[in-house]
Amino acid sequence: MGLGCFFFGRFVLGLAVGIYSSVTPSYINEIAPDHLAGSMGSCHQVFVCVAIVITYVIGMLLPDSDGSVLRNNISWRLAMAGSLVLSAFQILMMMFVYKYDSPVFYVSNGMNKKVRENFGYR
Repeated sequence: MGLGCFFFGRFVLGLAVGIYSSVTPSYINEIAPDHLAGSMGSCHQVFVCVAIVITYVIGMLLPDSDGSVLRNNISWRLAMAGSLVLSAFQILMMMFVYKYDSPVFYVSNGMNKKVRENFGYR
């Protein structure tokens, strides 16, 4: 556990954020009705920015154990634990609430009945 572990974690987190930043807007654009697609994409970006601001505020409010930045400081662990809880919540929401494939996927695979069910038509 040292600097190499830190850089590896930053690398993995960077990959995850990059994938999230490219996949989520595409998914929102596919599942949103045409008249709401732009505003839903904008709301997504606004919520991402608000989450970044909240993270910085929480990081500033957490106390330092000895005044140092990197040694024996527990505040960064608390900030990471908070992001872990929110990530777990997001994964659970994707598994149980937003478990539908996109309408484009259904149409391209000939599952037109699923498209109607997705949009609430019987």
